[in-house]
Amino acid sequence: MSQNIVVVGASGYTGAEALRILAAHPDLTVTGLFGHRSAGQLLVDHWPHLAGLDLPKEIEPVDVARIAQRAQWALLALPHGQSAKIAADLIAAGVRVLDLSADFRLDRERYERHYAQHPCPQHLEHAVYGLPELGQCREKLSGARLIAGPGCYPTTVTLAAAPLYQAGVVIQGSVLIADCKSGVTGAGIQAKPNTHFCAVADTIQAYKVEGHRHQPEIARNLSWLVDSDVRVRFTPHLLPVRRGILATCYVATTVRDEARLREITETFYEQSPFVRLLPTGQQPSLNRVSGTNRVEVQIVADSDNELAVITCALDNLCKGSSGGAIQALNVALGCSEASGLDSLIPVSP
Repeated sequence: MSQNIVVVGASGYTGAEALRILAAHPDLTVTGLFGHRSAGQLLVDHWPHLAGLDLPKEIEPVDVARIAQRAQWALLALPHGQSAKIAADLIAAGVRVLDLSADFRLDRERYERHYAQHPCPQHLEHAVYGLPELGQCREKLSGARLIAGPGCYPTTVTLAAAPLYQAGVVIQGSVLIADCKSGVTGAGIQAKPNTHFCAVADTIQAYKVEGHRHQPEIARNLSWLVDSDVRVRFTPHLLPVRRGILATCYVATTVRDEARLREITETFYEQSPFVRLLPTGQQPSLNRVSGTNRVEVQIVADSDNELAVITCALDNLCKGSSGGAIQALNVALGCSEASGLDSLIPVSP
């Protein structure tokens, strides 16, 4: 049965990506666009590539009562902190929420240590983390009323390393090393000194090496699979490209046989419609996942150092944000997990 959904934050990158997907979704109908600074403006003035699609034309001021009249679901593509305040009002009005921010991903202690004081902690216990590839998340999504979309880096690293943690072949107490590189859209639509063209073009730079707030989300995700704390060293880098994340993860493992590592990974993802273990010798490519919900994974055994080296590529705006969240919503609604997503193919060359 078709459901109505509105998008709050339609003028941002993740809002636009959500609309690109929802415009062709067979089970969801967009019945409103809402925003703050963009209120009263036309969608096509922000995103000309969405012209001609079956979407509302104008972005309206955020109005909870109006949203509740029009839709069963609200997708929130808002900054951290802003999202939670609106989510609380929407939930009180009977609207279900799909939130792309970090506001409901972590427990209160972790959130307030790495972000800020939480605006509505009373809703944290009801939030379901929207990463269907993890069995414990998939089970809770059915009937969920508040879905927390995972972060882009946590999605990439979790999907890379989860099979080995689930299989119990990671050396206890070892540190997962995650070297990640992301396109500039991951920094959001508001330009900053380090994201202007002249700062990004023709170079690559690490950032927040002293500690990134996605690290606790990665560690928490993997800890679910082993029922104990997981140690993670995560370092992000900014690439001079628009879209995509490439993660190289080094996992200390008791398994030295590459064929066995591949078997573990293939088994973990055998029911996943989007995660693909590449043939031996082929490495993940940002080009092949750009604009799609696909995830490419490769695993190589470094037996001399007792390591598995896992590379993983996905689109930070699609599978790493809007697409992955809509995938979780599909599961919550009981429709095909790939609905609205399986027709997305990359543009190549």
